[in-house]
Amino acid sequence: MCVLRAHLVHGDPHTSRYAIETPQGGRFCDELVGGEIVIHPHSPNDVMAEFRSARMDWSGEFRRHAPGR
Repeated sequence: MCVLRAHLVHGDPHTSRYAIETPQGGRFCDELVGGEIVIHPHSPNDVMAEFRSARMDWSGEFRRHAPGR
């Protein structure tokens, strides 16, 4: 299990940047030490998240889940 905590470094309507704090558990988290998360909102229910570090880059699209669908 991987738990990431991050704090906001920069935010505007188009992009938000978070600095990743020391992660807890998991190889995926370990690869992100010293990195950042960049959030690009596409709509109120859809964002692209980029996880960047010196050791790894990973991105994914996240959509708000509506219960009961």
